[in-house]
Amino acid sequence: MEAKLAPLKFIWDTGNKSKSEEKHCISNLEAESIFKDPAKLVIISNRSREVRFLCIGRSYLSRMLTSYFIIRDGKVRIIGTRAARQKEKEMYNKRG
Repeated sequence: MEAKLAPLKFIWDTGNKSKSEEKHCISNLEAESIFKDPAKLVIISNRSREVRFLCIGRSYLSRMLTSYFIIRDGKVRIIGTRAARQKEKEMYNKRG
């Protein structure tokens, strides 16, 4: 299910702040940049007990990335970001 995303303020959990950079070489700035992609795709994720979202978009470095996040106190709290998988790229491109 596609979702709309209004807030563009970010908060970072100390446990997740460096995780994407260490595991996937994606800085927090690059992770945040996909939320500014006008063609981004935001989907509600069904893989968790809490409401989580998936954002697929192009970063300011033109890399196709996927972020898992929650909305907390009206702000985006990114859980993790990685390179988009082939299926995610196809979903993104199908809309464009």
